[in-house]
Amino acid sequence: YEDVVDELSSRIKRIGTVYRPPIETQTDLGNVLKRRLFEEIKEDAKLSIEMEIRKYIDNYGDYVDKDLLKSFDKSYPFHPYYLELLKFLLENNTNLQNTRDAIRLSRMVIRKLWSSRPSRSLILPSDINVVDKEFRTILLQNFNEFSDAVDEIEKITKGSEIHRDLADYIFLSTYVYSLGADPKGLKAKLPDSKKIVTAVLDPVYLGKISLNPAEIKVRLTEMTEQSQDMSKVLPYLLSSDDRYWFSSFKDPLIACKIYRDK
Repeated sequence: YEDVVDELSSRIKRIGTVYRPPIETQTDLGNVLKRRLFEEIKEDAKLSIEMEIRKYIDNYGDYVDKDLLKSFDKSYPFHPYYLELLKFLLENNTNLQNTRDAIRLSRMVIRKLWSSRPSRSLILPSDINVVDKEFRTILLQNFNEFSDAVDEIEKITKGSEIHRDLADYIFLSTYVYSLGADPKGLKAKLPDSKKIVTAVLDPVYLGKISLNPAEIKVRLTEMTEQSQDMSKVLPYLLSSDDRYWFSSFKDPLIACKIYRDK
């Protein structure tokens, strides 16, 4: 009984927050982070990466956001979607305190990247890694009903960086809505496959994993009910009309398919 009351109290607290003033624009947020976190940003590296991204857009325009480069110059070394996602979290997760937490989370991201040294030319949205205990503690405060979903992401995507990165981006883009099987009026706000594929568009990263955007979309599909391999399916990941989101409840049909195929 106490657990139920605590959960209802948590949901009421989140829903009861009617208005939070918006933080800076995405560009302003990026400027603050760059000023606080970097001593120097190399312009020649930025131009080279921009040229490589343009090639992907020209060759795989059906799979990626063709407008990505419009904000690339002002966001680098952050992927434009990193700043977009961070701003979204700051404005929709009431446990986060605007610019202060943007700097804190980004410092954590850079520290972990510096420690692991991945093959990367950009800081990606999925570098805010909800599977990581530090990020999880911060991001799931008052969202504990999603703990099982995060556990499943960690377990099922283990050993596959691209699957984890895709799942992480979808999760962080949607969990604050606390959706069930039907997103109703929020469907238009949920990421589609182009958005999700673009979220991992980093030339060095894609070169390392030897995948192009068309192949990444296949990896996305592998985690949904459309997959031919149920061992890769995330039972908390739902999709409809090319929109994707996480629920705190397992999809019963997917769960039955996974159980049947074991």
